Amino acid sequence: MSQNKIIWLDANSSDPVSSFRSKLGDAQTFTKADDCIQYVQSHSNESIFLIVSGSLAKEAVPE
Repeated sequence: MSQNKIIWLDANSSDPVSSFRSKLGDAQTFTKADDCIQYVQSHSNESIFLIVSGSLAKEAVPE
């Protein structure tokens, strides 16, 4: 059975965990595109909702 995951990638956030976890619940947060891409690739059996802020979209989306 597939699980739903929320992934947030934002290089400019000073504290992504506290700002989004309080609103979204159990979300994985990343500040580096490579780390985020690796996580997404290793969880291919799950539905992932990816939130990307700013210039990191150009790095993360093509993958």
